[in-house]
Amino acid sequence: MRALYVILGLLFTLLVAGAGAGAGAIHHAHQNRERRIVELEQDLPALLFADPLDADQACAILELYLLSRPIDQALAVDCRAAKLDATGHGVVRLVGTIYASSVDNALLGGGFGTPHCLALSEDGWAVVGQAWRMDECVFDAEGGSSADAIAAAAGEMVDARRRAMAEHAIFGVRQALARSDSVPAVCEGLEPASGKAVGLVDTDVWSLDGFGEQGGFWRSVTSPTFTACVDGEEPSKYSLGCGLDEPWRYVLVLDAATKAPPQAIGHDQFVGGDYQATLKLVDMDSPRVICARPVQLSLDGTVLLAPGEWIVNHYHQRIQASLCEEVEQLSSGQLALDPYWACD
Repeated sequence: MRALYVILGLLFTLLVAGAGAGAGAIHHAHQNRERRIVELEQDLPALLFADPLDADQACAILELYLLSRPIDQALAVDCRAAKLDATGHGVVRLVGTIYASSVDNALLGGGFGTPHCLALSEDGWAVVGQAWRMDECVFDAEGGSSADAIAAAAGEMVDARRRAMAEHAIFGVRQALARSDSVPAVCEGLEPASGKAVGLVDTDVWSLDGFGEQGGFWRSVTSPTFTACVDGEEPSKYSLGCGLDEPWRYVLVLDAATKAPPQAIGHDQFVGGDYQATLKLVDMDSPRVICARPVQLSLDGTVLLAPGEWIVNHYHQRIQASLCEEVEQLSSGQLALDPYWACD
């Protein structure tokens, strides 16, 4: 029994020591952050109007911004690999910086390496946003404008370009679908493409009314496919927001003939669960349909394990799995859907 007490005592001592060490590490990391903010604030006046601005100076400005912003503050920023590129009039793109938001990363190294845009504002050089949100910083800064105004103008330009790109792509796909060429069931010799270069749309949710409040594109309840032009909506596996981040190289189109989602009619019974469509591949360089094949599935014989939404979710998952398989067959393995789709 005494040995057990000794072991428990040792474990308790180790736990207390570990907790103390952890608290000490957290305090040390925050102390370092506060000390660095003071140092950077002293250097800031000399940095704001540097001409030319170099990578170390730009990273110091970014470091102060990340350490002192109101939310998601960094605990440390590593500038050793910082590189700077001029991308527009009064605008630069800073890459290679690593910022740590956790104590472990702050003390041991590591973190996030997100490129940022800096612009020459009326108050000097300022961080105006993350590069991926601002066309990799390819814009010009108007002289005498505030950092907020520069960021807003760049954001509007990016939104307009991405919306125009989406509208152009949609027009091209509609052109391709209007043709009635005879095409094979498998495409040969495709360029490999994946992620955002491959779109997936459903003709049933494409309104001919255009992009107005009563038109736009809306997701059907039975097909997990992209929609477009929903102002203020973040892109996801179901939506493009209101534009494209980059041009589509290929577009997979579901031209559905039957959509009969299942409906539970009892504790262990349902009706429906049928799906038939034609999967078409549009080459956006043409644009035209270059191959097409049928997609079919039925939930006949499926045992309803629980009432409510379970059978509907199962139906959606079956459609998604079928599409993953058919895309593989249609494209001879050359096209991959966005990782959101979780295809193997």
